[in-house]
Amino acid sequence: MNALQRWSHTGVSLALAMTISLWMSIADAAPLQWQRLREGHMLIQVSQDDQLHLSWSPAWQADANEEHLYVLGNQGQLMQELVIPASSVQGNRIVALPAKDSPYTLVIPGYSFRSYQVATKSGQLQFEPAKLHVSLYARDGESLYFRQPAGVPVRLGGKYQQGVTGFQVKSLGNQASQQLRLQQHTRYSDSDSLTLPASNKETLWQLTFEGNGKAGFWLDGAANRFANNPQALFVPESQPGAATINVSAQVTGKLPLLGLGMPYHQLPAASYQQIRETGPRLAGLYSFVDLMAENPRREDAMRQQMQQLGMENSVTLLAGSRRQAYLQADSTTQRALHAWLEATKRLPKDGLHYLGLADEPNLNYPEYETFARYFTTLAAMVDDDARAAGVRLIAPASSRWINGPLSDNAAQRRGIDWAQRLLAEHGREIDAVAWHSWMIRDPLDTRRYRQQVNSAADLVGRDSRGQPAKTLLLDQTNIGSGSTLSPYEQNSYFAALWWTSVVINASRDGLLGGLNWFLAADEEGYPKGMLTPHTDGTSTLKPVGAAQVFIHNHWLEQALFVDNPAFEVDVLPMRSDDGQRFSVLGANKANRTQHLNLSLPACNDGTAVTLSALAPSQQDMTLASATPVTTQALQCVAGHVQLTIAPYQLFALGWEANP
Repeated sequence: MNALQRWSHTGVSLALAMTISLWMSIADAAPLQWQRLREGHMLIQVSQDDQLHLSWSPAWQADANEEHLYVLGNQGQLMQELVIPASSVQGNRIVALPAKDSPYTLVIPGYSFRSYQVATKSGQLQFEPAKLHVSLYARDGESLYFRQPAGVPVRLGGKYQQGVTGFQVKSLGNQASQQLRLQQHTRYSDSDSLTLPASNKETLWQLTFEGNGKAGFWLDGAANRFANNPQALFVPESQPGAATINVSAQVTGKLPLLGLGMPYHQLPAASYQQIRETGPRLAGLYSFVDLMAENPRREDAMRQQMQQLGMENSVTLLAGSRRQAYLQADSTTQRALHAWLEATKRLPKDGLHYLGLADEPNLNYPEYETFARYFTTLAAMVDDDARAAGVRLIAPASSRWINGPLSDNAAQRRGIDWAQRLLAEHGREIDAVAWHSWMIRDPLDTRRYRQQVNSAADLVGRDSRGQPAKTLLLDQTNIGSGSTLSPYEQNSYFAALWWTSVVINASRDGLLGGLNWFLAADEEGYPKGMLTPHTDGTSTLKPVGAAQVFIHNHWLEQALFVDNPAFEVDVLPMRSDDGQRFSVLGANKANRTQHLNLSLPACNDGTAVTLSALAPSQQDMTLASATPVTTQALQCVAGHVQLTIAPYQLFALGWEANP
């Protein structure tokens, strides 16, 4: 088999193979490496045993941030998890790549704080950049290559990230070229694009960077993959995944209350139905001290409305108007806190009202000591009468937890460190520990939520049943922080998959007390809600909202122990408090079919099991909406059910114990 036949056999058309052959000098001269990577997936194909050489150097605040990279085999199996501690601001690793498990995927999750270099001896490397975000640092004149299938228009997207200013794209067939100049947009979510019209034959394009520095670039309408030489543009053969997952009858703990970050106003009645469909049990609220000091009953109607919508429990953070976070223990703040405590006493005595005296103090206060003095003054105002009304004091409502906040000097501002110091000083007064988690953007990296929860449980201590000594609250989380938001994530099925995976991982060990998606509805400048509000007062569920409805419909009370070896599939087994109803919530996070064999408790021969599924409307989940839920009737056989789960599908099993 000659070179042209070999390329055609691997999925490259003969015409394109002829084009590639003209560029053999480029391919042969190019190093088999990539440099300065920040976020994305690297596909690695090896025809003989090889090694992955990975090295890194600091990009920003590396000494405050632990990072995890993952090497996956050709069935999505985890070959190696590379844990890079915060202390390792630069370093290197070598990972064996046996040919039998090729092609591999190296997952570099964002937001990353290091710059990565990837090399092999003889492998072919392709990079799938994260859409919109910074995926690498480029140098002026460097080139990459990508393929446009026949008959398909392709959109090249680009975002100005204070670095690369544009792209030159040239067809290696007819030499036609076009240019995409990048504009500096006010909103992070905005970007620029260039449409490459459909051609009657496959086209190979050369993309050349203009300018130096951070680069955000991607493809819509075709495989979002780039190579640094044309010969490396192989078509990966996706193999199905397979796993046996064993669910135990052992209860690990209670499942958290799921909720939403609510707006600082009453919701229109027309939106009640959509809110209720998502089933929130925990309201994330702000109390604006300047407004409450002027009008002590200002928030009464909002809080009563939350309870009417099923959110009897709440987490409230003190802040200034428009969520201004830096507060002082002055007369305004103290009057406002007194008003809030009195308002809480007037509420029905049906839930707990967790109070955070500041919003993300590790991000917003100049240093720990300033916040600690403020906390000491205000904490003394939470008296026995307030506690009898359900008030519980939380600390410190950190920005991020194990890793530092997104700020300078982050190594001295890690949430877990501030919480440890505050607990040492005010342990008796503090009832719960809370934090906010942002910028863990890749669904394959959401296992780090489980790590966060377990580290928080270790910090507060565990009782004889393994339960945390204080309530743990992850009261705000989202893919993006602040307004650093991508429509490819927030408005698409991507968010549905991401949120379901976060819920599963954060809840899996039965340690977390509450988990809130932030926000409930899009706000001006912050389009990160589960719902999109309309001018007539109605709302539309976004794909993440559809996922939350799906989760709510299968949510029970207790978490069960599970042995799950599948890296790309998350599962959360549950049962009701009375032990009669069971469910399993799952998410296939990969673009491959998964064949699963589940061993289930209380599932005898003939037990009826219902399989429900939610899937994306198209293969590219960053452009997809959610399809209607489908159901299928199954039966247990010898305590097992066999499932075939489609790419990116959310699924749930439900059954009842036999009498």
